[in-house]
Amino acid sequence: MTLEEARVLLASCTCERLVDRTFGDEEIYWMSPDHEEIASGYFGRDSSSVTFRCSSLVDECSWEGEEARSLRGLGKAGTIEYNH
Repeated sequence: MTLEEARVLLASCTCERLVDRTFGDEEIYWMSPDHEEIASGYFGRDSSSVTFRCSSLVDECSWEGEEARSLRGLGKAGTIEYNH
């Protein structure tokens, strides 16, 4: 899967977010319309990564750093949860 293919796929998903108010880290889960997890991402102060796990759509693949950060804002807004 190319980064552009990843962008297209994630743009069609719903994003579920978990935000850590203490450290500012964020976890994102991109879900299909059937509520299947397509990919997950971690966005912290020192590192960022996105991993695709949905074997029915893609082979497992991942991006880190700037490439991962470029995927962060994709998808339709879903729930946002906060931990303290």
